[in-house]
Amino acid sequence: INSYGLLIGPMGMDGMLYPDFFSWTRPMYPLLISTFSHINSDPIQIAQILSLVAGILAVPIAYFYISRALSSRRAGLLGALLLATSFNHVVWGGFILSDTTGVLFLFITLVLVFHWLNKKFELADWRDIIIGAVFACAVLARYEYIVLALPFIYLFFATSPNPLLRLTTITAAMSMTLA
Repeated sequence: INSYGLLIGPMGMDGMLYPDFFSWTRPMYPLLISTFSHINSDPIQIAQILSLVAGILAVPIAYFYISRALSSRRAGLLGALLLATSFNHVVWGGFILSDTTGVLFLFITLVLVFHWLNKKFELADWRDIIIGAVFACAVLARYEYIVLALPFIYLFFATSPNPLLRLTTITAAMSMTLA
């Protein structure tokens, strides 16, 4: 991915160009565009489809996360409905932006964390490696999500049977994915 110029596209008909600084501040989205460019040679169309699909997939994953975290199907349905009708999620999902991709990876991270939170794992368990890798993908999609590392650390120390081993594995997986 040496040529980021191919990953710049207009935001709407005759709109402003997708800023090229996003390529190095949010590299996951250009990496996904580049990955799928073998299927379709039009990077603008690929970017729009990726954004649309990520936005759609985030809705059921939001349901799984909220219903699991709050132990309530009703709350999960309400959360998924709120995300599906959210102005920002709907509108920005139609543009060539990394917002919906970041939301998707973050919700996948949250689902995995809450699904495996109270389990006792050994060092280098594959489930913690997946959590670290997916969280790194969320950070690569939206660098602002790195702030969530602090609540995750607290959550693991407060609820996990062996937090140091798990956080070591998750941090190593994040580091390997970010490298």
